[in-house]
Amino acid sequence: MEKIRRLASDDFYYFVEHVFSKSFTNFILGEHVKKSCEFLENHDKTMRVSARVHFKSMSLYAHVMWHILKLRYNEETVENHYFSYKAEMASYHVGSRSNKDNIRSLIQANPYFKGIIDNKPNAEALLDYSWTAKGARYTLHPHGMLTFKRGLHCNGTLYIDDALQDPSERLDPKIIYKINDIFYTQVIDIPIGEKSQIHVVGTAQTKHDFYFDKRSKEDFAIMVLPAVSDPTVSEDGFINGGVALWPEWFDLKELMKRQRARGLKTFSQEYMCNPVYSADSFFKMEQLTPLIKFKNVLEFNPEASIVVSGYDIGKHAHPAHFCIFEINKGYRKQLLSKWFDRVDYIDQVRYIEDAIDEYGIDTVYYDATRGELEALEEQGNLPAEFEPINFSKKSKHSMATQFEIAVNNKTIGFVEDTRQIEQILQVVNDLSAIETKGGHGDSFWSIALSFCDEIDAKADIYIG
Repeated sequence: MEKIRRLASDDFYYFVEHVFSKSFTNFILGEHVKKSCEFLENHDKTMRVSARVHFKSMSLYAHVMWHILKLRYNEETVENHYFSYKAEMASYHVGSRSNKDNIRSLIQANPYFKGIIDNKPNAEALLDYSWTAKGARYTLHPHGMLTFKRGLHCNGTLYIDDALQDPSERLDPKIIYKINDIFYTQVIDIPIGEKSQIHVVGTAQTKHDFYFDKRSKEDFAIMVLPAVSDPTVSEDGFINGGVALWPEWFDLKELMKRQRARGLKTFSQEYMCNPVYSADSFFKMEQLTPLIKFKNVLEFNPEASIVVSGYDIGKHAHPAHFCIFEINKGYRKQLLSKWFDRVDYIDQVRYIEDAIDEYGIDTVYYDATRGELEALEEQGNLPAEFEPINFSKKSKHSMATQFEIAVNNKTIGFVEDTRQIEQILQVVNDLSAIETKGGHGDSFWSIALSFCDEIDAKADIYIG
């Protein structure tokens, strides 16, 4: 037994195969498990977006236990931390008595850990182990991403397990944005020792999560592990072929069964690693891509058509977006996509005044919900072409519906503006939007506003 312990202390996959597996009645190995172990062992900073129940949290459990075993052969006390979205969930992973397969219970069930000293046997929110009464200690503290004490530091490993997922409900976009910020400004600075590590696993919520941020790509080794690679899809949208990630555990037949039982959207999120908000977006990228046809700015003939624009107002917290469309025989050709980042309202209005003259704009529909331009209007400094629109649940639905009809019928064409398309895709089916550094779905609403020329004034959209 001691020989196996020593061999296992130097090789993580050997540890999983010969030691960690003994915590279970029937532990299933395979190439996926081996590659996951090698990935964790070969990199000090890792991120994995992985399919549900595919050795995601369990790989972190194994990594913790591996380092506790290593403690048997060194003299250094090591402090470590385990983060989840909520502190209760982190405790569930670490030592809660409500989970029979958490780290503490797996240690208790493992014969290779017989004789280890649990210094805090009654503490659900803390692991504290040593191999001798006065020997080096391994501690693991659970935390919630929004509730942990600032200023934490450790000389060991930081584990982050589904920091962006609330098991009870989908997170509000503002909370996701806040957690992303906390991750970069506070959490990743917690480990400060020379041998410190950070290992992150989870389910992506948006394409702007820290998993996909360019800063993560610079600092972390990243793997995205959908349950099925190279999938083929049937006419009804269901995956009907491909290569299973962990066939020894879930073969393709079992995955297809789960897909039918859970539905396309849930399977896409939980098993195929598609961001939750991406799967729930009002528009899909494949709908918009064929409509990106023009350069910014185009030649046009205002006398042969109607020219309308939409203006989603913002200054500091959110950018403003202004767009212009030429309408000719029912087709909307975008002439301009203009972003205003931290630009004063009066300077935005001056720019739009010039655009009115240059493009012959008939109407500028703008969001008047918060009254940013009210003072200018009262002073008579707002051009006559400006038409205020009151954002309500009813008006937003009407505008979004007209926008959707144009996209579905391919009667709209966009200029080449990556940021514009990205922000359109931030708006989800309930018309809320994830907040990102590029905006808050602002271009979706400026374009939607430009459709007010097709909406009956009796729909209670217009102010006044």
